[in-house]
Amino acid sequence: TSSGVVNVISNRMVFGEDGTVVGFEPRGRPIHTLNKGAVGMIKGSPHHDLSKSRTSVVLLGDSLGDLHMADGLEERRHVLSVGFLNDKVADRFDQFLGGFDVVVLNDGPMRFVSALLGGLIGRNAT
Repeated sequence: TSSGVVNVISNRMVFGEDGTVVGFEPRGRPIHTLNKGAVGMIKGSPHHDLSKSRTSVVLLGDSLGDLHMADGLEERRHVLSVGFLNDKVADRFDQFLGGFDVVVLNDGPMRFVSALLGGLIGRNAT
């Protein structure tokens, strides 16, 4: 999704009429653990074309491997990372805090991320 200011690169769940997940978008090339980095984006794809000239990235992840999702972006200079630590909090907290700039615990709300993005694009986000 692109607003001209913010590009969101993610999978989107597709739901059937009964409310169950029946698939994911983008079709044919979903983003998964092994291809989350920018190097996994196919040159010429919408994700690659929208992101290739971006110098700043807000990275959201729920595993330490997600810290590498911006690797390979050609113009990347600034990365602000937000980690969501939902399980084994006591065991993994120090690792997450050492890797991510901000850590949200226990499936916390998206208020922080919404306010951050709202501030970055100059809108009042709630």
